Amino acid sequence: MATKRDEEISDLAVGISSNDITLLKLIKSLGSYLVSETGSQREDGVTLLSAVIEQCPHSKINRQSTRVLVTFYTERLDDSDTAIPALKGLLCMSQLPTFTATESTEVFQALVANIRMKAQVQSTRYIVFKTLDILFARFRDAIKGLGGSAVKGYLTLAEGEKDPRNLMLAFSIVRVLLIEFDVKDYIDDLFDITFCYFPITFKPPPNDPYGITTEDLKLALRSCLSATPSFGLLALPLFLEKLAASTPHVKILQPIDAETENKALETTQALIRTIYDSSLDSSEDLIKDVCKECLNILKEPEKNQAQHAVKILSALVMTTAAVRQFALKSAVPHLLQLFVQPDEASNRRQILSHLTALVTATEVNFSSLDVAYVDEKPLDEFRDQLLGAYIGGLKTTETRVAALNGLQHMVQISGLLSADEVQYIVHQIDELLGPSSDLEDMRRAAVLNVLAGISKSSPKLIENITLRSMFSALPDIAPSRDAKIERATYQSILKSLSALCSQPDLFETFVIRLFTKLELICSAVITMADRLSTNELQTAAECNAAYAHAILATIDDVLKTKTSQGHTDLPKYTDRIVGRLFALVVDAAGRPDKGAAIAIHSRLLKVSESILLSLIRCMTTERQTPLAANLVSAFERGDFSPITHTLPSPESRITGGPLDPPAPVTQRNLVILFASCTIAMHRETPMPVPDTSLWLQGMAQWTLDLASSDLQAESGMKIIATVLNKHADNLSPFVSSGFPAVWAAITSSSHSGDGRRRAIHLWKWMTRALLIRKHPQADEKVDCLFELFDDQGIAWDAAKVIGSLVRDDDVLTKRNYSVVKRYADRMLSKILRDYKETKDNQKRIAYLVALASLVQSIPRQIYGQKMSEVKRTSIAFSLKLMPLFILGLSISDADIRTSVTETLFTVAKDESAKRTALAEHALTLVATLLRNVLPGDKLRVAALRCLGVLPSAVPYDVLHPQKAAVIRELGKALDDPKREVRRMAVDTRTVWFAIGG
Repeated sequence: MATKRDEEISDLAVGISSNDITLLKLIKSLGSYLVSETGSQREDGVTLLSAVIEQCPHSKINRQSTRVLVTFYTERLDDSDTAIPALKGLLCMSQLPTFTATESTEVFQALVANIRMKAQVQSTRYIVFKTLDILFARFRDAIKGLGGSAVKGYLTLAEGEKDPRNLMLAFSIVRVLLIEFDVKDYIDDLFDITFCYFPITFKPPPNDPYGITTEDLKLALRSCLSATPSFGLLALPLFLEKLAASTPHVKILQPIDAETENKALETTQALIRTIYDSSLDSSEDLIKDVCKECLNILKEPEKNQAQHAVKILSALVMTTAAVRQFALKSAVPHLLQLFVQPDEASNRRQILSHLTALVTATEVNFSSLDVAYVDEKPLDEFRDQLLGAYIGGLKTTETRVAALNGLQHMVQISGLLSADEVQYIVHQIDELLGPSSDLEDMRRAAVLNVLAGISKSSPKLIENITLRSMFSALPDIAPSRDAKIERATYQSILKSLSALCSQPDLFETFVIRLFTKLELICSAVITMADRLSTNELQTAAECNAAYAHAILATIDDVLKTKTSQGHTDLPKYTDRIVGRLFALVVDAAGRPDKGAAIAIHSRLLKVSESILLSLIRCMTTERQTPLAANLVSAFERGDFSPITHTLPSPESRITGGPLDPPAPVTQRNLVILFASCTIAMHRETPMPVPDTSLWLQGMAQWTLDLASSDLQAESGMKIIATVLNKHADNLSPFVSSGFPAVWAAITSSSHSGDGRRRAIHLWKWMTRALLIRKHPQADEKVDCLFELFDDQGIAWDAAKVIGSLVRDDDVLTKRNYSVVKRYADRMLSKILRDYKETKDNQKRIAYLVALASLVQSIPRQIYGQKMSEVKRTSIAFSLKLMPLFILGLSISDADIRTSVTETLFTVAKDESAKRTALAEHALTLVATLLRNVLPGDKLRVAALRCLGVLPSAVPYDVLHPQKAAVIRELGKALDDPKREVRRMAVDTRTVWFAIGG
């Protein structure tokens, strides 16, 4: 009692918990204080008792103790010296399991009788509201048994409260009263103590520790006001009064903002649904007046107010059947009449848009209701006129998009149009997509939206009319290099096919026709080889390769769309597409005249790789297993017939596998397809080889020694990485022997620089395969890369792959069934530690390169909460290394300078970073960045971004001497041929113009 220290209170609570002290003994010890004639002593005694009870385990307070303590505390509420600690004690008691309904009514009545809320400070009032909230939550029926006195008592306590923390509790209690209690005699009083807070004007102070927002209070108050319909008659006049008072200058149909407009329309709909249930008999004049006002405004359809009038009419359409019929019968004929008037010819686009808004509202209404359109048919009597207006709108450029939008929504209203009418629409729209079409992208998109909508309900119609026309218009061979119009035509058709043919009912036709076209193109180029000169054949091959690439890219786009939309029909096409694709590529790879074999071009192989990924991902393990066996057999022995389901032609035959040492370059390129198939395999799909470790060692040797291009080598690395990641538990022999073999290639002085760099990248892929699955040897393999910093020949190469170890790629992902458990962040700590220990400046630069690579590769979505810690550490480190960062901007490697610049941008942009080092080196940094604005596109953009953020990170007095020079140099970048560089230069120059006023 003398010291009032928290530690001693905790000791008492611990003593009670361990049975060293009893609660009864504590109360007896406090006896003289609890009944003292001195107010301060009574206050201290009750305060100590309440503090100990708050920390005591609930199990130590039995039923009898609860009863005694509640009586004791309630009797102390009428004592001004002990009221506050007694309230704290009652708050603790109300949460005990031994606290019953009997005590709840006793406490409630004691609070009402003894506490004068207006005389208490906020913290005391909060205790009262918190206690009430617990009582209403735990013992609602007991409090309800008090009858009207419970409501009246609460009104006494809650009246006049202003603190947001207390109001959050008060609003929740009022909502309970309104829903659960009989409050008919107190509606006015409850309304008065609630509505007085509307509208909420509270704005939380900066850095508010309680976290109560304006939106929180608004939602809590709204839940109160909407808790009972009895508030309706009281609230509506006041709502209208406040609305009028707050917007005295607002005219009709001129909403303050979009949010207010949407709320007003929702409110209107709710009111209309309430008034008009099934007919207009009750208040027909109201709807007539609303529609009349809107139609008067629509006499000038081009005016801004007309848009708001149509929104009101559309809102009416989405209410009840009777109102919908009335609104459509009033508005649609009015707009159709305007459309045919010669005087309104210039406004036809707006008129069609207004009609479309009403049609859209009808479509949305019936798509969201159980009622079908055919049960009401509200647009049937205007169908012919609407269709005529929209078809007429297709004939002119200005009204075409509006007409297309209208048709799109008409065809989506099930039961509105007949099959003949839909067919008529398709014919009319197909004319817009004809070979001579000059549609802009926006209008073409609108056309395709209509056809896509029709394809959902009438796919055969689109197949027989639209697709047949499109496929017929595609040429069998590519146009010549000078035929720009013809080339643009096939590109446009392919874009249209991409937009339409993801629909399951159209996809089969799409696949058959485009693969047939591909085969025609490839065979046509082969037949040209005998009759064209070398230059002519090269030109023809290039044009046809571009055409074939466009077709494959279209197939790839459609497959990705179907995958993203979760279409279930894709697996039934996998064997067919995989077989035909391999047949094309293998035939090209086996031909002696490689100039005519366009299917083996690297660009076509890359898009073929993407197609195979999409297809094989969706195959089950059972279907992947034989495919995997056929793939390994094909690439080892050269027999692709089990995959292609065809025998090779005599002119095209692969003898031996594409991975054999004698295989020509074009056949080795098939490894790109092998990689894509392997990447997409399930983890459960077994490797069809006797010894996977031995097979991977051979693959690693092929990648390092026999791959004749970077593309081939990268494919080999992907194969090794994905197999190692998915089957690492069974590949200990490869981990034990494969890594040393690759390390030997890295460190061997007999290998060329390019060979050593290729080996580093293979090491990176193998290490990443282990790292993301949390393999116990992964960290050891990462550390090996740091050892290479001593080798000046490959130090930078090793440093640059550090970041890629944690950078997301499109190979080792969960989507490709890889094992992805975590990303390691220990590399950053190692860079920090090792940099401090090394004195070698060249090695320090390698650490700088590693840091720059790592900072740009940190995947924020994986690190989550750790990201902020990692980011702060890297920023602090970068500030200490500012001179070295500036040195890094002078390194000859543009990619490294870009990484360093991006790191500096991160430092300058971070609000939590200490910017002393930036200010200290600002002049040198600005000059160095300006020198980097001139070379490489990527580096220019990075340097401009960094220059643009410096003024917000460095005081003006430091930058002032450089301002004129910066603005002058940035002016040179304004004429850069690259748009992105020009845009960034304009933004950065604007920032520098603005600093200092």
